[in-house]
Parts: sequence; C-alpha cells; structure tokens
Amino acid sequence: MGKFYKTRNGWAVEMALACAESFQKTAEPFIERIAKDLPEGSLQETHERGFGDLIVSATNLAFALETYLKILRAQLGLSVPKTHDLSKLYKDLPPKVRSEIENRYDDKGRSQPLPVRASITLGKAIRQEVPVWQDYRQESKALGSLLERSKDVFKVWRYVFEGDPKEDGFQSYQFEYLLLLFACEAVRAAIRNRLDESIGES
Repeated sequence: MGKFYKTRNGWAVEMALACAESFQKTAEPFIERIAKDLPEGSLQETHERGFGDLIVSATNLAFALETYLKILRAQLGLSVPKTHDLSKLYKDLPPKVRSEIENRYDDKGRSQPLPVRASITLGKAIRQEVPVWQDYRQESKALGSLLERSKDVFKVWRYVFEGDPKEDGFQSYQFEYLLLLFACEAVRAAIRNRLDESIGES
C-alpha cells in the first residue's frame, strides 16, 4: 500500500513536514534536560555532560526550522533557495505572513516566560582562562533578530568539532534553544493552518 504526496512548488509538503517534525522531536529531549542537568555558569567538561546530545539537538532544531520555512515558502508559491540561512528564508516572506508567525512566537514567549537558562554557548579555546561570556539577556528576543543571530546554526554546529579558534585564542557558538523552539512551533502552526485550509477547499 502506497501513499501519494501532492507537490507544491516542487516540494512534497506533507512529506517534508513529517521530516521537519521528526527533526524537531529529535532535538527536544536534550532541551528538556538542560535545566535539570546543566548548572548555571561555565563548565570545563564536555563528553561527560551530553556534549554529543547538545550538538545533535542544535543541528536538528536548526534543520527543522529551516525545513519549516522552506515548506511555508513552497506553500506560498515563493522560491525555495538552496540555503541554510534562516534569516534569508524568513525576511522576504509577505508581511502578513510574518506578522502571523511573529504573533504566535510572541504569544508562546508570554505563555512560557523564559527561564534563567534559555541559551547555551559552547566555547573552544587554546588558552586556559575562562572567557567572559556574552550576556544573551541583553539581546533582542524579536524573531527577526533571533533568526539573524542564528542564521547559520545548522551549518556551524554540525561541524563544531572542526577548525581552530580565532586569533585571540577563543571561538564561541551560541544555541538559543528555547527561542528557536518557539520559532519552530510558530512556523509549523502557519504551515498546518494552510494545510487545513487546503483540505477544506478540496
């Protein structure tokens, strides 16, 4: 027994949505563990504290969001560029669609106030002293700003173990896991609404 998938703009939307939701589900268990397992502040250890799970979570959540954005673009009849840049995929959506997504994103943040830990930063260094970490709480939580900061999370985090630190001896990678999860849910809801509307019209 087979299943046929309708394509929109070259994308099998329902198939792609099933994949994106699975990428998100793969990322979520680590996010749920962060508050329980990781104390506030700096850690020197990695492999003993779920380092691999962190990389998998960041990579899969970013890829889920990328796929959601591409699905939505296909639904809207927009081009679907071959890029991992989250900001580029989002910023030229129609204003009405962006407003719809941002309202859902903001509502999610209001219904689930941010805990102390809503972001995790991984650092690679060739020096021993602990660096001064950037305070993410001073950064804008607006969706557009989040996607600009996180635009290359998938590309960077999947190869985080490669390369040398910068000339100053330190390199950092930020994963704003909770806000990115809210973004996934907001874009996913916009996709689901359009699927429901298309079913109602058929």
